[in-house]
Amino acid sequence: MPVVRSEATHPLPSTPECVLTSILNRLTMSVVRHSGAREYRVDT
Repeated sequence: MPVVRSEATHPLPSTPECVLTSILNRLTMSVVRHSGAREYRVDT
């Protein structure tokens, strides 16, 4: 899948750290949804 950069919705510069954080957040949220653990939250 191609990586779509959304600078419009993310004002932060697309640095490797920001990209990794975004990917980790997406993966974590998808895992949380699939596991059905609604009480589990990721505080950023």
